[in-house]
Amino acid sequence: MKKIFFDTHIFLDLLMNRSFAGEAEILLEQVVEGRIDGVVADITLLDLNYIAGKQQKDLRDFFDLINSSFQVIGADNAAIKEALEISESDLEKSLLYVLAQRAKADAIVSNDRTFPRRGVRILSSPRCAEEFSR
Repeated sequence: MKKIFFDTHIFLDLLMNRSFAGEAEILLEQVVEGRIDGVVADITLLDLNYIAGKQQKDLRDFFDLINSSFQVIGADNAAIKEALEISESDLEKSLLYVLAQRAKADAIVSNDRTFPRRGVRILSSPRCAEEFSR
């Protein structure tokens, strides 16, 4: 089974019904059904609560689904130091990249073209949904 690290914006696409919401839903279903091993950073849950929580009152059921279906990982001092050494991206994306590496993810699903591209594959949500829904 492939291990896929999810960028924060994939969940925002779904929660805020943005342009790639359909692909985000397919990928979430793949994780819930056990066909993809999903990984997410703990900071992503906080970001989602802050951003999407302004539009939706109660995200507890959604967070419970994420918590029970995904591996949730966090950063430490060494991860932050490593992220600060990545110059081609901002700290948040760099930190997510470092966490994906540490989780030994096969790929990162992100529609952000400024995500660091060093070793872990970066797949757009349409490409990832197509590749892993076969």
